[in-house]
Amino acid sequence: MNRVAGLGRKSRAAWIISLLLVNAGFGMAHSYQGITGILDEGFMGLLLGLMYLFGGEDLGSLSLPTACRIPSTHCCSTLATTPSLG
Repeated sequence: MNRVAGLGRKSRAAWIISLLLVNAGFGMAHSYQGITGILDEGFMGLLLGLMYLFGGEDLGSLSLPTACRIPSTHCCSTLATTPSLG
């Protein structure tokens, strides 16, 4: 996000555009997971990007939410691929 925002001289608008573009690309990079993967990872990237921006661009503050997300990702992907019983 820093590099993309740097193209717009790191103005407020450049940071907003950077946040949206980078996370759209991040979501599309998960297209192998289908539409759910694209939306889920794009949304999580957006949330983490907002935490990054509002947390003073401190990457350390993002380690806990990322670590907590690993078990829930496995659980959600298992539920999404389990055929319904009804």
